[in-house]
Amino acid sequence: MLAIMQLHKTFAQRAVLKDIDLDVPTGEILCLLGPSGCGKTTLLRCIAGLETHDQGDIAVDGKSLATTPPYQRGFGLMFQDHALFPHMTVAQNIAFGLRMNHVDPKQQQRRIQEMLTLVNLQGADARDVTTLSGGERQRVALARSLAPNPRLLMLDEPLGSLDAILRDRLVLDVRDIIKQVGLTAVYVTHDRLEAFAIADRIAVMNDGQIEQIATPAEVYHHPATTFVAQFMGLNNLYPPAHIAPLLEKIGIAPPKLNSLHTILIHPDGITVNTGTAIGGHLNMVLATTRFQGSTTRLEGVLENGHLISFSAPFQTTTYLHAGDTIQIALAPHAVLALPA
Repeated sequence: MLAIMQLHKTFAQRAVLKDIDLDVPTGEILCLLGPSGCGKTTLLRCIAGLETHDQGDIAVDGKSLATTPPYQRGFGLMFQDHALFPHMTVAQNIAFGLRMNHVDPKQQQRRIQEMLTLVNLQGADARDVTTLSGGERQRVALARSLAPNPRLLMLDEPLGSLDAILRDRLVLDVRDIIKQVGLTAVYVTHDRLEAFAIADRIAVMNDGQIEQIATPAEVYHHPATTFVAQFMGLNNLYPPAHIAPLLEKIGIAPPKLNSLHTILIHPDGITVNTGTAIGGHLNMVLATTRFQGSTTRLEGVLENGHLISFSAPFQTTTYLHAGDTIQIALAPHAVLALPA
C-alpha cells in the first residue's frame, strides 16, 4: 500500500535519512522504532508531506505522491500533544476533518457517534476538551484522525505524555481500534515495549538508516545488528576471542566468526543450575539481584571476567544473594553472531 524508495533527506548538510527503502502492505501496523534523533519522525513527516525529501520517492497504491500536497493525501495524523482545539467541544473536534471535506451535516453527526462508540466515549459529545483526562484526550484525538476515513494513519509518539499504567492500557486499545477499522498505520515510538504491543512489524532505525525490519518477536529473539540488540536491552555482547573458549568448554561450537562479529548470548537462553554441579555449566559470581515482580534480574561475572545478566523466576532465586557463586547453563540457540 505504501512504498518508500531510496528516500534521502538532509538538514544543514547533515543526512538525517539515508536511502530509506520500505514497503507497508495494506492493513499492517508498522512501527518506526529508535532513539531520539534517529530520523523516525522526519521519515513520518516526509510521508505526510510536511517535509520535502531531497531524493527518492513515496508512493501509495503505486502512485507517486511527489506532487500531492499534504491535505490531498488522505492521511490521518495523531501527535503526542493531542493538538485538540480547546475552544471546541469533543464533537466539534471530531468533526473538524469532516467539515474540511465538506461532509453533509447529517453524515457528520452519524460519523461523530460512530467514532465516539469506537473509542468508548459515548455521551461525551458536548464535553469541553479541557475537562478531559489525558487518556480521554488521546481517544478524542484518535477519533478525530479516524473520522475522515483516512487511507493511512500516522501516529507520532501518541502516548508519550501519558503515565506508564495508562500508556500500557491505551496502546492495546489503539491497536484494537486500528485493526477493527482495518487501517494501514505507521506508528513512531522510542519505547520498545510499546512497539512490541502495537506493531505487526518493527523497523528499527539508527542514524537515519533502517537496521532491521521484522516482527516484534524476530527483532527481539534474532536482532540483526549489535545496535538492534542493545536497543532491545540485550547487553550480553562479547568479542569472539574472549567468549569462544568458554563456549567450547561447555560444548557449544561458536558460530562462524571473524573480527567483524560480536557474540550475543541471549538472556532468554540462560538458566540457573539449581541442582548438583555438573559438566556443561559455567560459574558466575553474582554481583546484584534485582526484584522484578515474577522474575529476578541476576547480574554477575563469568570465569573470564566478563559481565552477564539475565532474568530467572522469582520463586527459584529467593535463596540467591550478591557474592554467591552459581552455575548457569546456556542453550546453544541463544548464542548468536552479530555484525560488530
